Amino acid sequence: MNPILDLFALSALVGVILGLYLPWQAILMSALILAVFAARVLQNLGFGFLPGVAIIVACLMVNQIGYLIGAAFATRGPKDR
Repeated sequence: MNPILDLFALSALVGVILGLYLPWQAILMSALILAVFAARVLQNLGFGFLPGVAIIVACLMVNQIGYLIGAAFATRGPKDR
């Protein structure tokens, strides 16, 4: 369970950092890299196809939610702070 939580934490962290500093196109490349990385980790841990796909989809969702949170903080104006 720890490697899965680590993947979720990494996904969220990458999403927030991308949301703060880069445009939305950056999420496309990070999603590809994250999916391949998560697939390798899960394969090495012995996960099957369907559980692995479900975890990767969840990681990508966490990544995109993190991106939205980072983008929301990046677009806040001086009045909002």
